[in-house]
Amino acid sequence: MFERSVLIAAHPDDEVLWFSSVLWKVDRVVLAFRDYDAVPGLGQCRAAALTELPYRVTCLGIPEAGSWHLADWADPRITEFGLALNSSSASRRYEANFRVLRSRLRAELTSDIAVFTHNPWGEYGHEDHVQLYRVLEGLRREIGFRMWVPTYSSTWSAALAARYARSSDARLCRFPVDRIAAARIAGLYRKHDCWTWWSDAPWPAEECFVSTLNEVATRQEPSAIPLSCVALPQ
Repeated sequence: MFERSVLIAAHPDDEVLWFSSVLWKVDRVVLAFRDYDAVPGLGQCRAAALTELPYRVTCLGIPEAGSWHLADWADPRITEFGLALNSSSASRRYEANFRVLRSRLRAELTSDIAVFTHNPWGEYGHEDHVQLYRVLEGLRREIGFRMWVPTYSSTWSAALAARYARSSDARLCRFPVDRIAAARIAGLYRKHDCWTWWSDAPWPAEECFVSTLNEVATRQEPSAIPLSCVALPQ
């Protein structure tokens, strides 16, 4: 499962927040975004933190589009680029990022690798996470690599999660979380003032990953995918 594997996450710290159980099992980590215009200096803080991480990591350095909170999560509309946003300027940046991500990541991927990435509802509900999933799902169909996504969700992302179901050949895998190691990585991000989650959020005992999700026409029962609910940051 982890032979020739890569973890591809949206933002620095996502790799430990949503993939801590496999973070030390994959061969390498690729992070998409770094700078964020709404938070001056965040990119520099992230760059400093990345130099201290104890695993092989590459950051593509793409500026964030500023998509957070701009989709209608009560009734999200899926688009070619991720999710429809309620800002025309952010939408343009979001669409441009989709094209850049597809181009940059295509060069990183081959048919014989396993990719761990965000799920199609963006865990707790982040538009950038959804976009990255859709980029990689399109590349998976084109190239043929294996892909795994975590089952984290929240009440915010529940409406979008309900549109997906496991395919008949999907696999489920659970892995224990090394809470001490995860907390150590969180501490590095906090040290450089670029941790984006609650400081006292508890780590789960284990994480579940699923392969091969299908978009469905009707809302699924909660049991369709074994979701692991998380609290939504304010």
